[in-house]
Amino acid sequence: MQIVAGTARDGASLAELMNIACRDKRNFTPVTEQSLQALWGRNPAYASAGLLLAKNDDGTLLGATHALYDADTEKGYLPFLLSRPGDESYVWPLLLTASERYLEKAAHVTIGSPYTPLYSALEGRFQPLWGTTEMMEPVETDEKLLAFLRERGFRLRRKHLTMTKVINGGIDSPQRHREHGGEPRETRGTVLETGGTVLRETGGTVLRGNIGDQVRAKTKRTVPFVFLQGAECWQNNYDWYGATAAEEFGQPNYALNVLVAREDYHVMGHIAWYAMRQRGKAAICDLEVAKRHRRQGIGAYLVHSALAYLAERGFDEIELCTTPAESRAAYRLYLKYGFTPACAWIEMSKKLC
Repeated sequence: MQIVAGTARDGASLAELMNIACRDKRNFTPVTEQSLQALWGRNPAYASAGLLLAKNDDGTLLGATHALYDADTEKGYLPFLLSRPGDESYVWPLLLTASERYLEKAAHVTIGSPYTPLYSALEGRFQPLWGTTEMMEPVETDEKLLAFLRERGFRLRRKHLTMTKVINGGIDSPQRHREHGGEPRETRGTVLETGGTVLRETGGTVLRGNIGDQVRAKTKRTVPFVFLQGAECWQNNYDWYGATAAEEFGQPNYALNVLVAREDYHVMGHIAWYAMRQRGKAAICDLEVAKRHRRQGIGAYLVHSALAYLAERGFDEIELCTTPAESRAAYRLYLKYGFTPACAWIEMSKKLC
């Protein structure tokens, strides 16, 4: 067996390996050569550079990893470490040694990061393969892989949590809402539309108009908002917390939908989601509220509006990723809206120099 540099021509065999090694992943859908080529084509600066393959003498692919630097070559990343079942004990060590050699300029290497170059977008996941909120990172039940990484000097960096909610064609009010700081008592019934009807409130009042009209939320204030889809998310003049739209959202993913609460051209907060490959499922991939607008109910308004919008369009299950240790307020908000933990995935890191 030998470790060789992979190229775009290895797409078919790599897709076959992924379909074997990852068939038990949550929400698994088959990987194709075309989906891999689309992934590599997102950023020509990376493409298949750093792709490392373990092949036996007859050319059969036994394992793979992809070693990637950040833009400053200070950090190294591995989006996955794969092998055919039963070959892990000798494939993993060779692949990891080769990847660390490739990343010799990096101060440390991380596996399972939501910010892995090429494989990430927004504040979380990019789904070129599974169409879910995980890709191929180690999850809490991957005991063999996690034990191997610990033996090789990797240590826990973060634990990320996937949460899910079944909405069954409608949504419930939050389980609890503390009434402080202007947080809304209830936002049930808020439905965002794109076809003329902008918002329907609980009391039955229907506000009509174009997207961007001002609407009265339960925050005891007027909340101007705009709904963005596809290319609009990257092509706008809003001030995204001191950044441009391109800086906020990174690589384009035109399946994206974003609800933005705003003051003129300044973004107060936003929530983003997209339809998953699995029928009837959608993923919330980003939620942020500007610091000076927190504790005013903006986050609850955004979450509820997104859930109501998705329920109106026939989605029956929603999922998202969060890091509870770093986003406590968001985690509490998701719990209030009935999201429950479904899977924990593990980010591990190792110093290289």
